[in-house]
Amino acid sequence: MNIKTLSIALLATAVVACSKSAPKSNFPDDSVIRFSTEIVSTKAGMTTENISDMGIYATQRTGMNHINIKHTKIAGEWVSASQMLWKAKDDTEILAYSPYNSLWNSEIDSVFAFNSPTIQNTIDAIKSTDIVFQDKIVDPTSTDPESGLGEDGKIKLNLTHIMSKLIITITMGTSFNASIGTTSNPITEISVNDFNINGEFKLGDGEMISVTTVDFKGITPYEETSKYIAGDNDTKCAVATYECIVIPQTATPSISFIIDGKTYEYTLPEAVTLKKGTQYTLPITVGKNIVTAGAFSMTPWSDGNGANGEDIETE
Repeated sequence: MNIKTLSIALLATAVVACSKSAPKSNFPDDSVIRFSTEIVSTKAGMTTENISDMGIYATQRTGMNHINIKHTKIAGEWVSASQMLWKAKDDTEILAYSPYNSLWNSEIDSVFAFNSPTIQNTIDAIKSTDIVFQDKIVDPTSTDPESGLGEDGKIKLNLTHIMSKLIITITMGTSFNASIGTTSNPITEISVNDFNINGEFKLGDGEMISVTTVDFKGITPYEETSKYIAGDNDTKCAVATYECIVIPQTATPSISFIIDGKTYEYTLPEAVTLKKGTQYTLPITVGKNIVTAGAFSMTPWSDGNGANGEDIETE
């Protein structure tokens, strides 16, 4: 082999070796911290379509400290109110929550007051109560999309619900089909009572707690109109479904509503403890002169429950 051929071979070997040893990186050339969104749909509360803003905290041991930077979703992309930059390729604590609150504008270990809305009879109203959150450590040098940056250089977040959801189903006896008709829902003025609406949000822990200074108020729930089942003569009962979101707490709630001018009320026989990220179902049956209830049940308010609600996933 002559010297020229040997030099070319050695050069080719060196190039291959360099290409194999050079670590892959998804770190953005402009050092901008970015997020993209792919949110699993829920029925009532945060969804892919309606999540519109979130607050971001980012802390790095090198001194980077972004506090409650508002991000707004525009044309499917998260746009920051002020540019956030990676100051170093070091592990970074990212804390994200939604919906954004301009008053939650302090250090990560802060505690903020929260009053749960009592009128939750619209999608926007119930969405404002459905707080989702994640606290994670991100390694910007990692190409693992779960712990580092994705191929697009963006951070993936899995936000989870920190409140509790209550689903109420009201089954009306067939006698209502003939007396007042149940083609449309005859229930009016429904109220979910005896829940404390005062809470504190522990930002660093992602915990919403019920405060000792309680304020019991009636909550007007959201009706899942698409789930309404009309009655039919004496063979089929009408069923209405409602949802509301409350602060995790121990309470003895009651449900009151009106049908054809008559008030019906049911109170749980004992206190129940509602936990964060959990949904509870209370099935109620009402006849002309009686209200009864089935078992008070719970299921995770998490990924895999379809219409029952899922993790909110952002990247």
